[in-house]
Order: sequence, then C-alpha cells, then structure tokens
Amino acid sequence: MFCKNPHILQRLHMHTGILDSYRDLVHVVRQGTRPWLSLKWSGYDVEDDVLDAVLTMCGDTLEELNLMWCDQLTDESLRYIFRVCTNMRRLDLRKLDVLPGSLIALRRSGGPTHITHLGLNTACTAMTDDDLLQVIPALPSLVDIDLGWNSHLKNDSIKSLLVNCPHLERAGLEGLKHVTAEPFWPLVVGVSAESSDDWIPLTKESMPAMKDQSNVYIRRSVVYGRSLRYLNLTSCEYVDDEELMTIARATYGSLEILDYYCALMTPDGRVRVQ
Repeated sequence: MFCKNPHILQRLHMHTGILDSYRDLVHVVRQGTRPWLSLKWSGYDVEDDVLDAVLTMCGDTLEELNLMWCDQLTDESLRYIFRVCTNMRRLDLRKLDVLPGSLIALRRSGGPTHITHLGLNTACTAMTDDDLLQVIPALPSLVDIDLGWNSHLKNDSIKSLLVNCPHLERAGLEGLKHVTAEPFWPLVVGVSAESSDDWIPLTKESMPAMKDQSNVYIRRSVVYGRSLRYLNLTSCEYVDDEELMTIARATYGSLEILDYYCALMTPDGRVRVQ
C-alpha cells in the first residue's frame, strides 16, 4: 500500500510511474471519508476498469481530473466521465486518442456543464468544426481551453468559442493549420465618437481606412471574446503576422498574442521572444 492514511485524502496527484497494483488506487479511494476533489494520474497506464471503479465511488464530487498520457483508456471510460462527473471543473485529456463522438457525449449526457478548464491538446486529432460546434454549448463556464494540434479545426469553431464562451480567458490554438486571422478581427471594433452604441466591425480591408477617420475610435469589443487575455497561435501558418500585430496594437495590452514563432506581440508594435 502506498498510502498510510487514505481516509484523510481529498486529492491524489501522481505523475509518470508504475504501481505494483492499480487496484491500490481503488482501495485508496474506497477508504476515503472526505469528498474527493482532485485526481491527477498523468502518465500512468490506468485502464478502463480501474478508472470506472474509482469514478463510481467519487465521480459526483470530483472537481479536477487529469488523465494526460493515460493512453490505455478507451472511449468507453471517457463517455463514463461525462455521465458521472457532474461537478467537474478541470478536465485534462491531453495526449489521449479521443474519438469526436466521445466529446459530443459531453453535451448529450447533460453534464458536466461547469467545466472551466479543458485540455485537449493532441487529444482529438480527428475532431472537425462540426464536432466542436456540438460541444461548445455544453461549456458556458469555460475559462481556459487547449485545442492545440487538432489540425482539422477551422475558423467557424474558433468564432463559436469566442461568441458562446463569455468567460474564456485563455485559448491555446497552436498548430491549427486551417485557422486564419479571420476569427480574431472581431476582437476589435471601430466606435463612433458621437455614440458609443454605434460600432463598426473591423476587417483587414477596412482597418486602414478606419484609422484615418477622426470620428472613429478603435477599441476592444465588449461582446466578442470579451474576457480573452491570452491567445497562443504558435505554428498556425495561415494566420498572418501583420494582421495579428494590428489586432495586438488595437487591444492596448489587454490581450497577449503569441505568433507563429511563439513570440509575444506587444501593443507598441514590437515582438518579444519568450
């Protein structure tokens, strides 16, 4: 047994290793007398039956689950997570091989709709815009999402995130080969000097002319992506850096943008190497 007092635990964090018996995990969870809040098992070869047994006992109280690199799990277990973990806040599935249908089950199961942090980097490489568009309505509380290297995603799903997730602060979109700057232009708008209610959408084509109009101010949108503070576009080869720099300047430092080379774009027009 690797834990002497399992009854007092509420969090169990383990990273990359081998246990003599994964049944020990089940035993530790079963002995707990307090609500389980967090399980981080990244890098362990946990299999379906072990995870299912653990979640049957504590899934309803669990707020955080990290299964990064747990590549022995199948989609059946992932669907089970979405059914029983109705109080989940943080879910990390990075580096798994998740089928789009399992993610769609997130919405169809009726929960968990309280997720604030979702890690899907390289987790669902077959996921398309249509798949993600079905999942987004189940994520109204989302604050942080990592979609990196799920390379079938395009502009429509990114737009939907920025429209339907009003609390989203961080978006990891690195390696999305089909995404352009188009979903990010609505982050800034032109506002009439006469009326703050009279705002004008900006595009790559309209921005130069807008700058020359003395009665129009350029500022961050208060509707579209209103909470976004960090945007990682590393290795997004179709996102034009010149367009990104224009957007970065117009946000006046309220949004950190990492460009293709993972360099930080600043509102003074400079690029800072990270």
